[in-house]
Amino acid sequence: MFPHIKTCVEKTIYMNRKTFFTILCLAFAAGTPGPCGAAVGGTYPSNLIDALRTALAQRGELNIEQFNVERAEAGIKEARGANLPSLNALTTVQRVKSYQDFSGVEVNAMYNNVAIPISVKSFTPGRQVYASVELSQSVYSGGLNGARIDEREAAKRSAQAHRDLMRNQIVLEVSNAYWDLYKAQIQGTMLSRRVEHAKLEAALAQEQVDQGHIAAIDLAAKKLAVETEEMELRSQARRVAERWRRLARAMGLEPQRDRDQPPPLLDGASGQIDAALADFRFTQAPELRVTQAELDGASARSLQFKSEFKPSIDVFARYAGIGRDNDTIHGALSNYGKDNLSVGIRLKWNLFDGYRSSARVTQAALEAGQLRLKLEMTRRELENDFQEKESVEANLQDELSLAIKQAELARSRLAIATKQWETQRISRVELDEAQLKEEEARNKVRIAEIDVRLARFAKLLAMPDRGGDRG
Repeated sequence: MFPHIKTCVEKTIYMNRKTFFTILCLAFAAGTPGPCGAAVGGTYPSNLIDALRTALAQRGELNIEQFNVERAEAGIKEARGANLPSLNALTTVQRVKSYQDFSGVEVNAMYNNVAIPISVKSFTPGRQVYASVELSQSVYSGGLNGARIDEREAAKRSAQAHRDLMRNQIVLEVSNAYWDLYKAQIQGTMLSRRVEHAKLEAALAQEQVDQGHIAAIDLAAKKLAVETEEMELRSQARRVAERWRRLARAMGLEPQRDRDQPPPLLDGASGQIDAALADFRFTQAPELRVTQAELDGASARSLQFKSEFKPSIDVFARYAGIGRDNDTIHGALSNYGKDNLSVGIRLKWNLFDGYRSSARVTQAALEAGQLRLKLEMTRRELENDFQEKESVEANLQDELSLAIKQAELARSRLAIATKQWETQRISRVELDEAQLKEEEARNKVRIAEIDVRLARFAKLLAMPDRGGDRG
């Protein structure tokens, strides 16, 4: 609406930042890591987009959430493996000692009127080697395998929602830290400007004292005003230093001492907030998605427990071999040979387990009921939060409109003061005061505009009824 405002603000900041940051560095020369010594890894973010990209790449919390997503994906693969064939090998090497009382029997058999003696004895080889290979495939699991896959997929959706929630929180944290620092820099440059104005007033008061127009007490008051403004400027320097450290932490980096590199003035283009919305994909209402995924997981667990009341059916094919010898394992291996090949169907049905399955089903049903209630409560909380952010944005928009009108009024007064100074109706100090007020009014517009865009940014992230990701 007022394109001259941005140009004038940037010009004012550029003219005063050297003075401000010189005081800023001197204020921390005694060992406090201020902006002159708070370089982030030796460099500073040039704009909001760079700061956000650095944070998303460096913040360990986001990496942890990504690990949880990858772990959930591995769980899905594990659950799907139950539907694939299973091949198992079994080998047994054993030493057998028999304690049977039966020692044998001797009988005579008649064949063609000829008596043939037959001796039957009990004999168990002392060394045995057994090996088998079995291939099995689940045919029917009572819904157990499918329910396990559903539970793992719900766990993945929950992990993804947690990751998106953390991402949104990091973006908001970095954005707030970035703009808090920028606003502190603006306030610092304006305080530097106020120091210059106070010094100008003190110089004029000195002239008036020398001419006998005012009392010495008035000059002392002007000098005290200079000291007061300088003290406030030093305090602002410390606030800016803390804002730098806060931004570094928000980006996942540690401030480093680098006194040879002065801190830059941040890019204050408020359009960066809109650019952030365009460059980064923000997920709608991740808190709701977390609860919904937890509810889906509880429902899947309930189906798993219910499947315990149903039979499971597998088909299998087994090939086995065995070797026996009464003296050595080597002899058993030498005598190893084919034993049997079997193909069959295995049916398993739990008829009674002491009511454990029934108790697990009841627990899962109660858990699902809790999560349904939590889901509805989360939905209401998100709606209330969104309405509050709408109200905050509306209030800040009103403040911006008022600031714009005040800036227009200050600009008109400056124009009048300029004419008065040109006709020598006011002093240079009075003209400088009018310029200072006009600069402060423009900076107030700038800060109010940033606050409105940040409030709109937070509202868009909290919008409860937007589906999918924002492109």
